[in-house]
Amino acid sequence: MAHREFKEFSNEGDIFRTNMKKVRKALRLTQADLENYTGIHKSRISEYESGKSSPRLDEMINICSIMGIRVKDMFDENLELQVETVVKVK
Repeated sequence: MAHREFKEFSNEGDIFRTNMKKVRKALRLTQADLENYTGIHKSRISEYESGKSSPRLDEMINICSIMGIRVKDMFDENLELQVETVVKVK
């Protein structure tokens, strides 16, 4: 089975990337900070947030875990944030 990216499901991909950036900014993290916590290069994080690329499932889980949010919540177009979420440091 071929690797499928979220571009095939543009609405879900748009929701994820919008929420990823929204959560990151709410936590006052830069893309470089997220790189330090996840090991995913900041240029890739930028591509995920801009929709140029989509994260693999393991990357998505890693990002969400670090930001203290469930993966399924990142696909909620009505995501409400409570900024008390704590970044989990490796």
